[in-house]
Amino acid sequence: MAVQMPCPNCKKTCEPCLNPKTGEVSCNACSQKITVNHFVLQQLKALKQYGEVKKTVFSVKCPHCSKDGTPQDNGEDIVCASCHKSLNHLTEQFKRMLRLFLKKVDKDV
Repeated sequence: MAVQMPCPNCKKTCEPCLNPKTGEVSCNACSQKITVNHFVLQQLKALKQYGEVKKTVFSVKCPHCSKDGTPQDNGEDIVCASCHKSLNHLTEQFKRMLRLFLKKVDKDV
């Protein structure tokens, strides 16, 4: 039986989802973070009530801010989408492939 509780953000009864990597709990209806007590957190772990881990295409971990995400092309270099610092650890082949992908995404939108 899943844990259910009211969400303080959307005011709906939801089944909160635990992110196993970060330990954060979010509402499955509105995807907002929820603050829960230790008891609820332990129940979610015991029931393995984990949320879906959303994967992004060409996700890269930034060595500066340690966040995962699809980088951006600023015209000169490939930069992190969060901190906007250059991603020098990527190979030139991957950067070329990433630039082609980012051009296609921009045209589709």
